[in-house]
Amino acid sequence: MEVKTMPSVQAFRAWKLALRNEVASVSGDPDRGFAWILKVEGRGETLASLADSGEFPTLDAKLAAALTKATTGEFARRVNILQEEYAMKGLLLKGRQILFLIYQHYKTSEVEGHMLDFQDLLTVVMVQEDLKRFLNDWEITLAGMAIIPPDNILETL
Repeated sequence: MEVKTMPSVQAFRAWKLALRNEVASVSGDPDRGFAWILKVEGRGETLASLADSGEFPTLDAKLAAALTKATTGEFARRVNILQEEYAMKGLLLKGRQILFLIYQHYKTSEVEGHMLDFQDLLTVVMVQEDLKRFLNDWEITLAGMAIIPPDNILETL
């Protein structure tokens, strides 16, 4: 499994999409693998609730290894410390648990999130008159927004 290094805040949405697709593609059953990885984003999920790998224990271990390699800086140290604490108890910190920590790391307040969503939309530009790429980037950005601006605002962008 290949996971890119943790991205900037602006690139996090694309990183998350790529990670979901990677997990689904290597799971052996893409639909069930996709549902399995989406559980990390569910309401009420906690580090403890994600300790059970469910039907994908091997995938969870591979995800843990890939995400550990993808972490950097102080966050990587935090993950390493937590892995060591788990190991001292005879437990393995699972991939979905590490992903949960990553999501928490990138979590912003609701207002900040909406501001970042809008900023992401403002950064979508056409490169070398490639209209298809522009439309794809635009649609991906809109699809990831919690609140889509009204049409009259979108038309002015």
